[in-house]
Amino acid sequence: MPPPNRLKKLAFWLFVAVAASGLTVQSSDQIESLIDKQKQENRVWDQEDNEDLPVAFLFGDSSSILLYSAAANRGRGNALSEPFEFDELIQLSRGNPADSETVLNTDLVSLREAFEQHCLVRPGDVFVAVGPSWQQYVEIKDFAVRKDRPICASDSPYSLWARFEEGLPGKPLFYSTDTDLPQGDNHFVAASTLPKQPLSDDLKERLMDQIKFAGDYDMTTYLINAPNCDRLLMLHRRIVSPDDAELPNDLAVSEKSGVFQRLLVERVQTDQGTGHIQLDGVLDYNGDGRIDLLFSGDHAGCPYQALFEGTDQGFDPVDLPNKACAC
Repeated sequence: MPPPNRLKKLAFWLFVAVAASGLTVQSSDQIESLIDKQKQENRVWDQEDNEDLPVAFLFGDSSSILLYSAAANRGRGNALSEPFEFDELIQLSRGNPADSETVLNTDLVSLREAFEQHCLVRPGDVFVAVGPSWQQYVEIKDFAVRKDRPICASDSPYSLWARFEEGLPGKPLFYSTDTDLPQGDNHFVAASTLPKQPLSDDLKERLMDQIKFAGDYDMTTYLINAPNCDRLLMLHRRIVSPDDAELPNDLAVSEKSGVFQRLLVERVQTDQGTGHIQLDGVLDYNGDGRIDLLFSGDHAGCPYQALFEGTDQGFDPVDLPNKACAC
C-alpha cells in the first residue's frame, strides 16, 4: 500500500483532474443514487409502450425470432423493425463484426435510443410460438445481431433477432405477436396423414367449368370436413411443354358445398424455372374451429411458405416474411 503522503498526493491530483474535466466529485450516496436511477431507467425502457404490438407473423428458430432482415421481400416481412446501423450496434456492444452473433447490450442509453427509433419490440414483449400440434408463449429477453446473407449489393450482411429463454418442443412453424392466440394443441395434421377422397362426378364437372384444361392435371383430393372447407384439391400439370408457358403448373383449390376457391397458383416458366406447391398440413392456430392451411412452394427457384387463415367464406392469406432470392 502507498504511504499516507503518497495517498494524499494521489487524491489531490485525482481531484484536480476531475475538476479540470468539468465533472463534479460525488459522494458514495450520490453514486449509489445514480446507479439506482440507471436501473430504474432500464426498467422503464423494458416496460414502456405497453400497447400491443401490431399483429405480425415471423419466422425464427427454437430460441429466437427474426425481427429484421434486408433479405426479406421488399415491403414485406419487416413489420416490427426498420434497418439499423448494425456495425454501430456491434461496436457499442463490444462485439466482433466477424462473429456469427453479437448479443446487444441494452443497458446502454445510446443503444436503447436506436431501438426507440427503429424497432417496436422491447424486453418483456410476448410472442406466440406456433409449432406442429403445439403453441406456447415466449417472453423476449434480449436482442442479438447475426451474420446474414445479403441479397442486393447494398444490403447489410446482418439481421436482428429477439431472444427468449423458454424451452420449446421443437422448431416452430412460425411466430406471431397476436397474444390472443391460445396456448396448447392447435390440432396440426400433416398432409401425409390426411384422408383422401376422389371428387364426385358432379364436383369434377363443376371444376372443369372453372379451371381451363382441368383434364391436363393429376389431382390429389384431401378430405378436410371443416366448417370452412370440405375438401382441398392439389392439382399438378401432368406434362409440361414450351407451349404451356404462363399456364398454371400447380394449383391449390379449396371446395366447400360445391363452391371452389383458388388459393395458390404457380405457373409454367420457361426462363426462370417452373414453380411448385405442396401442402404441409392443416391446423387451427387461432382456435376458432375453422381449419387453417400451411403450404410450401417455390417460385422462380425461390422457396417460400404460405399460410391461409380459415374464415366463414373460406380462406384469407396471411402475410409471411419470406426471403427474396434475388435483388
